[in-house]
Amino acid sequence: MSYDVIYTNKSLKQLKKLSETVSESII
Repeated sequence: MSYDVIYTNKSLKQLKKLSETVSESII
């Protein structure tokens, strides 16, 4: 359970990072 939460948080952070990178490349 706690591992799931950690994994999900990690994925969300990576997704946010990725979207920020994409935004920068578009601009």
